[in-house]
Amino acid sequence: MLRQETDNFIITSGRAAQNLKHIINYFYIKPVLTIKEISTETSISERTARNLIDVLIEKRLIKETTGNKRNRIFTFERYLNLFKK
Repeated sequence: MLRQETDNFIITSGRAAQNLKHIINYFYIKPVLTIKEISTETSISERTARNLIDVLIEKRLIKETTGNKRNRIFTFERYLNLFKK
């Protein structure tokens, strides 16, 4: 169900769909990430990664866990919660 929800969101994301797909797929591999890790692993610029992460936060797909302006850490909490049940 979570995978289907994220895939549906990606499909409707227009030009950003390919980059969002790379980011979401990386979150499935490593559910706790920084912008630098996302940028390095997906070959997406840090600026683009930040913008797309903001979109994912707005859609409540991921969560920022530090509350900091810099060195933020993002968690795919809904995915992690599947393992807690």
